[in-house]
Amino acid sequence: MYSIAFWKKNPFVRLIIPLVIGILLQWYVEVPVRVFLIGGLYTVLLLCVFEILSVKFKVKWLLLQGIALHALLLFIGMCLCWHKDIRNHNTWFAHQYTSASGLILRITEPPIQKTKSYKASANVLRVTGTTTSVAVDGKILIYFKKNSSAALLKYGDEILIRKPLQQIKNAGNPGSFDYERYAGFQQTFHNVYLTDGDFAVTKTVVAKDFYAYIFTARDYLLESLQKSMPNNNDILGIAEALLIGYKEDLNKELVQAYSNTGIVHIIAISGLHLAMIYGILEWLLGFLPVKKNSKVKVLPILILLWLFALLTGASASVLRSAVMLSCILVGKNFFKTATVYNSLAASAFLLLCYNPYFLWDVGFQLSYFAVFGIVWLQQPIYRSWHIKNKIGLQAWKAMSVTLAAQLVTMPICLYYFHQFPTTFIVTNFVALPLSAAALYIGVVLFLFSWFPFVAKLAGYLLFGCIWCINYVVEKCNALPYAVLDNLFATGASTILLYVFLFSLCAALIQKRKGFFLTALVAFTMYAALYSFTSLNNSATRKMIVYNVPKQSAIDFIAGDKYLFAGDSVLQKAGLLQNFHLKPSRVGMQLRPTDSLAGVHTVNNFWLFGSHVMYVVDGNIKFQALATKIPISILVLSRNAPSNPAHLLATFSPDLVVADGNTSMWKIAKWKSYCENVHLRFHAVTEKGAYVLNW
Repeated sequence: MYSIAFWKKNPFVRLIIPLVIGILLQWYVEVPVRVFLIGGLYTVLLLCVFEILSVKFKVKWLLLQGIALHALLLFIGMCLCWHKDIRNHNTWFAHQYTSASGLILRITEPPIQKTKSYKASANVLRVTGTTTSVAVDGKILIYFKKNSSAALLKYGDEILIRKPLQQIKNAGNPGSFDYERYAGFQQTFHNVYLTDGDFAVTKTVVAKDFYAYIFTARDYLLESLQKSMPNNNDILGIAEALLIGYKEDLNKELVQAYSNTGIVHIIAISGLHLAMIYGILEWLLGFLPVKKNSKVKVLPILILLWLFALLTGASASVLRSAVMLSCILVGKNFFKTATVYNSLAASAFLLLCYNPYFLWDVGFQLSYFAVFGIVWLQQPIYRSWHIKNKIGLQAWKAMSVTLAAQLVTMPICLYYFHQFPTTFIVTNFVALPLSAAALYIGVVLFLFSWFPFVAKLAGYLLFGCIWCINYVVEKCNALPYAVLDNLFATGASTILLYVFLFSLCAALIQKRKGFFLTALVAFTMYAALYSFTSLNNSATRKMIVYNVPKQSAIDFIAGDKYLFAGDSVLQKAGLLQNFHLKPSRVGMQLRPTDSLAGVHTVNNFWLFGSHVMYVVDGNIKFQALATKIPISILVLSRNAPSNPAHLLATFSPDLVVADGNTSMWKIAKWKSYCENVHLRFHAVTEKGAYVLNW
């Protein structure tokens, strides 16, 4: 009876399930268009038939009507997923493009300055040939050479390019982030690197559309922050991210420290920030004479919330949070029977209809899991410990919110990040009120930016709040075991962990044996999966030549240990190691070692198993030998000879591998030579990491 009541009160929870299944089916199975179109047509006809039948017949076949409705939503999910993929549209530019074509592009964001380039996204307007010009659609990612005329480009400018595009590809390292899929979800499948001579500006415009005003407002807010705050790049970068979602000036090491201590969410404009804005709006509107009628306040609150969301850049995470909070507000104030669960499901339903690829977005997943956890578990956790002291009670209330959100998001965080911050309670307890204060101070700074004294005072107060947060973060991050790293997590283990977690929490709340039994079974299966994976990894023998830009990196793996051979910069914890090497090592649960049984090295020769490998690293002169040295693998690295004949007069390899430190022109020369002499060749920059089981 309880279950029936729940579904009646939360219809969108029921409706979103077939929609999600349809999206997943279409993405992973790629159902032909005619199948879901014909299926959708038949279900619509069936539902129309039900509408003209008698009430008696409807009641008798109510189950069939429900099945038809859910089937229709499943087909709608398939259709949405198919339609969102621009590759399925005839207007996509790649259908008309060849390497000899020209492209007319429109810059869709001001170029962002990077270390060695400017980065911008652009819409493709036309594909041009010698005598033709076809209107098309699509997006590409552009990298401009640093110190070029690209610095003068602005939003709305149109440029002509004739340089061949490159398909966006993954690094190809085991377990690494699937950037190709991520960019594809943004409908971007190509990129290009341009120097001054590779493009020409065809139209310079002063854009006056919606996004032009957004970028102008963002630049104004950035300038206000930079003028009002003391000069400190680390603190300024955090302020820009916290207040307006601008992340280009963030210190990557500081961001990693925020992640390690469990408060990285405060430097991304999200539901937390909008909830803070909602709180101050509720308080301010409470002084109006109509304060007894909460419905009157909903419209101005929604307008101001969306205004804040737009002024902070209107990023996907901001818009997602705005939709979620809007649905909760409308449901709470205009529908008496509405629940927070239904409002959450309704907002997710709307967002997935707008963009079904949100389903794979980490921010989308974390947002909904966190809010669900707070709604479901905060009160049970809060009521589990009664504190008489009022200050202590408020502190425990804040902690219960953090615990509820952290508990429900833990499995998915383990899956994506393979780490768990042990100091999250302390850091959140300090950072949340300080970040709220920083947000409110930032609003004051922006509102009074025209008044230098107030803006400067607000700037110093804002600086102080963020300095305190950074201080706590850095101290907690320096503690031993501040973060449990390299934790085991796979897709299957994450599902089992969620079944265990939800079942255990439900059992503790409802005191039902069935949930305890489900939790026990899930935990047993999780332990068995972990044991099987560990046993399987113990028999692993691999050699991996990684694809790391401008770096040499090789791992020799035996059991649960790895021996690294490569550039010293990759032995230090940092972005390069975390992005390129860590996913593979975490996936196989590896630990570093200085020596490995069965692996030996002498003067750039590596012997492992039955294989011999030589790494060409440095300016070494090779002489032709009457009897060539037979080896399994020849690895080209830093300063490898540009003339393959010189090196192959000394060695007789079965395979040549070019690592990430080999220049592209040298790779092209070696590739051509190896093809001519029928020698296998593998360039990690083109094919991804080379993996050998030994």
